[in-house]
Amino acid sequence: MTNPEQLAESHRREVLAFVNECIEYFNTLDQVRSRQTSRRAFLSLYGPIMQVVRFASSAALLANSGHRIEGQVLARSALEYALTIQYVYLRVDGLDRLQKSSLLDRKKLMEDMANWHDDPEYLDMIPQEQPKPGAKGMPKFTQILEIVDPEHVILHSTYAVLSQVTHVRPGGRDRYFDRVDDQLVLVPGRDDDVFGNVTTGALGFALMAATWVFAHITEDEAMLARLDTTSDRLRLPTRYDGNWPVGERAFRD
Repeated sequence: MTNPEQLAESHRREVLAFVNECIEYFNTLDQVRSRQTSRRAFLSLYGPIMQVVRFASSAALLANSGHRIEGQVLARSALEYALTIQYVYLRVDGLDRLQKSSLLDRKKLMEDMANWHDDPEYLDMIPQEQPKPGAKGMPKFTQILEIVDPEHVILHSTYAVLSQVTHVRPGGRDRYFDRVDDQLVLVPGRDDDVFGNVTTGALGFALMAATWVFAHITEDEAMLARLDTTSDRLRLPTRYDGNWPVGERAFRD
């Protein structure tokens, strides 16, 4: 009889296999087609989507070199990027919001750089493009997380666990010590990841979300069908707009 630990390990391996399939999918693309109506979405989101893929690929490299803990940082970043991509693509004004925030963030950075370094040439790097009149900016990621996971099913806990490594928290403070006979022993090379299933899950959520958006933009029906089947089998959602008000959804299919 299969015990819960064996089931969890089997699921983890299946999720990792799916992550690797998605990475391979993007790495072997030789050309991409999209409708003119999807051009803006493609140009806005292809870069962030590929960053998700690279975060996941890099996390695998770290894990294989004895740095699984450090891979949590990349898994967190991949999840943050992917959920932001879903928000931007699935929300009716998402692309306008992303454009406005991107332009304002770039402007502020260049103004700050010019001030910090007393170099006005940075001001020449401020984009001349203007956001859509009346457009709102992007919400904070914590707000996006609340929008895509309003019932706090799993994404909130996943993000919170992975943040333990990203920021200075108790886990990082205590991880590299052991107590033996009332003596503290240094363990600088420790690579035990007690939350390895969370790291793997985050990569699975991220790759599913990002790959689905890419396949939807490019109308890759074969990949969309594969993702739909895999979503049911591995319990990884393809999209997060199911409970949004109709007026906020860019796609009502």
